[in-house]
Amino acid sequence: MYIASKHAALGVVRQLAHEFAPHVRVNAVAPGATRTDIRLPKALGTTDGGDRIRAHVHPSNADPEVERVTPLRRHAAPEDHAAAFVLVASRTQGGIMAGSVIETDAGLGIRGLRRVRGGDDLMERVPH
Repeated sequence: MYIASKHAALGVVRQLAHEFAPHVRVNAVAPGATRTDIRLPKALGTTDGGDRIRAHVHPSNADPEVERVTPLRRHAAPEDHAAAFVLVASRTQGGIMAGSVIETDAGLGIRGLRRVRGGDDLMERVPH
């Protein structure tokens, strides 16, 4: 479902770009894993009673794990995505762009979460 939703978002961007052109340019940025406090328990805040919400920090959010699964071996900071947002919004630098989606995911989108070498053995797993 995750992949289907990503393709749906791409379709929405393209369709809106078509519908609103030439008066409005529609583009998007698709950031990947980003080091922010939102993935940490302190970002969850407090309960209605004022108690701190406790949560387990999943190990897949740790820098080394994110870096392990991304082809560029980087866990982005928010500012790493800024230039892409400026480009899609700029009338001078990105003025010819319409319906574009810039991926700033350290290459994760080119292979997905699994780093496979030699294939996934898909033919063996799918009944024919």
